[in-house]
Amino acid sequence: MPTVSCRFYNASVYGATPAAEDKENASKPRNFKSRICRHYQSGKVCHMGPRCGFAHGEHELTTKFKAEGKRKTRICVSFAPGGDGNCQEGSFCHFLHPSDGPVFAKRRFCTTQEALDKLENGINAMVRQWNKTWPKGPNYFDMHWMTTRGAQDYAAGIIIWMQRTNQKTAYLETGRGNHSTCGFAAIRTLLLAK
Repeated sequence: MPTVSCRFYNASVYGATPAAEDKENASKPRNFKSRICRHYQSGKVCHMGPRCGFAHGEHELTTKFKAEGKRKTRICVSFAPGGDGNCQEGSFCHFLHPSDGPVFAKRRFCTTQEALDKLENGINAMVRQWNKTWPKGPNYFDMHWMTTRGAQDYAAGIIIWMQRTNQKTAYLETGRGNHSTCGFAAIRTLLLAK
């Protein structure tokens, strides 16, 4: 039996029904409108218009995830042990890929304790330098992104500094463990136990 389209059907009238929206959303990829269109961002006209898979302004963004400040700090699951080595996000992924070069290699391939110690010492030195350059306040020390060993050494140094300068208070910000490998506040737990 041949199918014939209805001559009374008008897509512009019936296109906004909930059933039509469900069907339309089901065919869209999960990252639909999750990034700003490069044409729109550069100030050019996007030839796709409303059919474009990218957002034309902040109001069209569908993703709630904002990775600013955390971008490219952890290895993408596609390239971690057990991953398939194929990330669908490509260069737009918020996590480290082999194409990110030395940073990826350092995070992934610290095979000796000496190499790991060197990497951790570099990270801890960067955090200490950050606190010196951009302090949040007097006697305030931000330990975010430090390793637990580095935070312990830093806290010990702060205590010695307080004793020498006769400081009564110092503020240590450790975080809640949201970025911790184990998912708990390791630095805070360690310092409170001491």
